[in-house]
Amino acid sequence: MRLFKTKRYLDDEGGAISAFVLVMFLTMIVGGGMGIDFMYHESERAELQDALDRGVLASASFEIENYEGTTEAQRTAFIAARVESYLRSNNLIARRNPNINVVSTISANSRRISVTGTYDIDTFFLKLVGINSLTVSGTSAAETSTRELEISLILDNSGSMYGDKIIDLISSANNFVDLMITPETRDFTTISLIPFTASVNLGADFASYYNVNIWHDYSYCVQFPQESAFNVTSISSTDPYQQIQHLQHHGGPHAVCPSATVLPFSNDPIALKAAIGTMINGGNTSTWAGMKWGVALLDPGTRPVVNALIADNKVDPIFANRPAAWNDSTTTKIVVLMTDGKNTELFSMEPNVYNQTGTTPWRSQANADYWDGRRVNEGDADDVLTITNFIDEDDPSNNRYEGDARLINICNAAKVDIPGTDRDRIIVYTIVFDVPEGENAYMRMQDCASSVSRFYHVSAGDLNSAFTQIAGSINRLRLVD
Repeated sequence: MRLFKTKRYLDDEGGAISAFVLVMFLTMIVGGGMGIDFMYHESERAELQDALDRGVLASASFEIENYEGTTEAQRTAFIAARVESYLRSNNLIARRNPNINVVSTISANSRRISVTGTYDIDTFFLKLVGINSLTVSGTSAAETSTRELEISLILDNSGSMYGDKIIDLISSANNFVDLMITPETRDFTTISLIPFTASVNLGADFASYYNVNIWHDYSYCVQFPQESAFNVTSISSTDPYQQIQHLQHHGGPHAVCPSATVLPFSNDPIALKAAIGTMINGGNTSTWAGMKWGVALLDPGTRPVVNALIADNKVDPIFANRPAAWNDSTTTKIVVLMTDGKNTELFSMEPNVYNQTGTTPWRSQANADYWDGRRVNEGDADDVLTITNFIDEDDPSNNRYEGDARLINICNAAKVDIPGTDRDRIIVYTIVFDVPEGENAYMRMQDCASSVSRFYHVSAGDLNSAFTQIAGSINRLRLVD
């Protein structure tokens, strides 16, 4: 009987499922535990990655002149210590004490920092299958670079910039020059200074590189013969241009043509600040004229002029073949345009009254001498002056000016996309200074800027802040990994 019961027990398969359930239960526990371990690992990895990103960004943006040491090895050691200090400011990372490897590349116009961090964490459930730890790792890299920079600095010198305003502008523009041209950046940065009032004075020297009919030596502004000139960014060095008459319109000096002249393609902060220091307020406002010349000095079609200036030792030879091609991925072209008012009138004298000396031709130095210091008033407009860009006489209340159309046309030409990219040919920053919100100048400068974020509306005392912010924006920082 006992043998029979033993055999029946051994043959009974009713409890076999219990072993299977037990195995499955243990598998589920281990599998679920593994998921917890992996989630814990991912959480730690994300924390490490965030710390690495912040560390390299902070270190890459640190001004290179503040780095300790002068050799690449010394600066690499300084960067490594700086990155580690940022990482260890995170309490979790500090407790983990990761192994950190920093690789940096430093050149005159860029810094690239790559950081890898690793450490191990203990597992809980994975130990059941023989995995006692998991490695947490992260890699981040950052690069700061101003690349090759071509900048046109276009500044309003009109009569409304009187008193403290022109002083504030000179100081702010000087600060901008110091921020953009340093010993580390001067080999790849040019600034062209373009002061404007009712026109732009090229100066005798720079005008000689264009086909200008020069007939007096008082000032060197030129006329654009066609409205279509403002639909394109270029100014030909071979097409003929007429020198604007020397005219002082009720308040000078030389209000039609400003006294301060263009300084092209300079990387010399001393020369630039000296030129800025010659700016004097006086005359009407033609923002379109300043913008036209500023954009032209960024157009690749101006390259023959630059190369001629280099040949004459007037521009640094390292800037041969500037302005760069539109699609040159290593170069950024910038306009910084500042004004404190709307486009107003441009006055020029009628030929029949200009010749007061009986000379032939009437465009002569003698005629310019006759009118030097003689003020021509608006009351003489019918028989002495030709007025262009005047207020729309059909509806003077709407503040629409012919000059506004010229300005918007040249701004739009500057912002055309580079073929095959979504990048503008020129990045346009605009500053409207001491103008009520919503007025004509406010709206036109907002329209001209590349984006709302590149339009600055400032009041007295804030002009320097706008130039400083623009300088910081130009020196952008970007993550590369």
